[in-house]
Amino acid sequence: PPPDPERSFYYPLHLDLDLERGPWDDDDFDVDEVEEGPVLALCVAGAGDRRTLSRWIAGLQETNPALSRIPVVFRLGGVTTCQEDPP
Repeated sequence: PPPDPERSFYYPLHLDLDLERGPWDDDDFDVDEVEEGPVLALCVAGAGDRRTLSRWIAGLQETNPALSRIPVVFRLGGVTTCQEDPP
């Protein structure tokens, strides 16, 4: 007999998902309080200069023009390297 067009092994009509929390789920989490407010995007750039970050935010504004009205805070930090003395 031909297969039933309304039933498919790959796209079942009924999914029986167990959405209960398991013993491995972590109910405790920490929320860091920040002075700036909610963080909506994060950029980790190889070159942390103003030009690179300006291009990044301009690229985001192409698809979301509302970003031009939202205050943007950049934290430019230096690269820290950990060098240990050989044993």
